[in-house]
Amino acid sequence: MKRLILAISAFFFCFSRAEVKVEKVLETTSIKEYNQWVKKNRARYPGLRPIYITVDQIHKSVSENDMDEYKITYYNDDGRLNKQETIRGWFEMGIFNNGELLFIARREHKYYPINEVRYIKNKDGDILLNLSRIRSYTIKYWGQSFWIENNPYKGGPTNNSRIRIFDHKGNVIGEIKNAWLIDNVLPDTNEDYLFFAVEEKDEITEAVLFYDINNNKELWRKKFSSAINIAISSDGAYTAIGDSGKIYVFDKQGETVYTSQPFTSTGRNPSIIFSDDNQYLATVLGPKICFYNNKTGELLWQTKIDDPDPGEKFIYFFETNNALYIVVAYISNYIYILDTEGKVVKKFQLPFGYAWHYKKTASGDVIRDRKIAVSNWSSKFYDGLLIIKRDRTIIIYNIVPE
Repeated sequence: MKRLILAISAFFFCFSRAEVKVEKVLETTSIKEYNQWVKKNRARYPGLRPIYITVDQIHKSVSENDMDEYKITYYNDDGRLNKQETIRGWFEMGIFNNGELLFIARREHKYYPINEVRYIKNKDGDILLNLSRIRSYTIKYWGQSFWIENNPYKGGPTNNSRIRIFDHKGNVIGEIKNAWLIDNVLPDTNEDYLFFAVEEKDEITEAVLFYDINNNKELWRKKFSSAINIAISSDGAYTAIGDSGKIYVFDKQGETVYTSQPFTSTGRNPSIIFSDDNQYLATVLGPKICFYNNKTGELLWQTKIDDPDPGEKFIYFFETNNALYIVVAYISNYIYILDTEGKVVKKFQLPFGYAWHYKKTASGDVIRDRKIAVSNWSSKFYDGLLIIKRDRTIIIYNIVPE
């Protein structure tokens, strides 16, 4: 029996060290081409969503006497144009609900976040909900049956500061007391629980709190230093905080499962991710990556990546063909794929994007000076696909074991 267990274990780790290949399956600047690719491959990748709404800034204001200008475009499943509109002013905007809803808040002043008009539009460009009666600065999160406001107070935090939770008709269904500004909010997969990082009236510290959305009840709250990183497991069973060089893992009751200090404190906080089955936790800070058994808190391995600019952008777990991998990306635009023993099985680099550098002329005008290379891309994982978005370019990579 012991020999059999060893044989099975050897097979697993041999397989987990398998090399992977990264295939570029699509690169396009066309929403139509992207949406039609998604539609064609929907049976294979059911979690992949079309792009329904895009927001492009076509003019950037340079003074209080000037206004920003945005072009909003609405698309159907095939990527064909539904509607287009141009708006002028100073705005806060966000796209929610798998890209199907657009939140628009117009500010009264260029430099002060006080909103006079707020509303939700659907993917056809129609107004679903007018929020002008709700003194909400912006929307932090829009869920399956609820949404959460953010920073609703005109003059800053007070003793009565709270953050409210609304249903989709704009009715208050819950509130978080002694909370002024949400730095981050993460749900579990079914949106039964929410994990928050919030600022309280005392701005020296930041609080994390765990919220039961079905019963509209705060279950527990703890304080940490400011600007922490947070993570929640897929079923809400575990939550984690990255604070300076330490990580803290808690259960649903707020009890400590384990703590660890894998990094030297540098004034930055480690990024954290749980595997889908909660068996593992991975964390990264700069070039160092650590891998834990999340059930026991045991550090299984740690490694350092020799990267030219090791400022981490993201860390992901993904599973394909029964093999689990860790993906880490840095602002150098290098992406590293590691197996569950810490071996780098693939390294590749994304092309840099470009942004304009502005300068002020002798007459006081602000003009575009030159383009500079920047790491200005975002990413998502769906069923072994790595989706990279940079400006109007969309790149899809398929990652599979060789």
